[in-house]
Amino acid sequence: MLTRAGANVQFAQTGRGALTLVLAGFRPSAIVMDLQMPDGDGIDTIRMLRTWSPTRTVPIIATSSASSGRSGADALAAGADAFTPKPLDPDDFLQLVAQHLGGKP
Repeated sequence: MLTRAGANVQFAQTGRGALTLVLAGFRPSAIVMDLQMPDGDGIDTIRMLRTWSPTRTVPIIATSSASSGRSGADALAAGADAFTPKPLDPDDFLQLVAQHLGGKP
């Protein structure tokens, strides 16, 4: 959805992969992440991203299905700026991302 909207997207399969991208110098404008990851808990990844200066203020939008066991309240308490449940409504999702970027995704 973000690519079709014209955004430059870097993709990581895991929380560790996302952290590696940041350590390698990638500076995202926003982070969209699932709370359920193959290598750990998305809540822990949010907390880690919030401790690093390059990502301390980057908007984080978390998402998850109701069956993941994690809630939007957990994500927001960990430092996410927004939470949206799956399945994602494309228009609402793009509007949420744009809102946190101050315009277009």
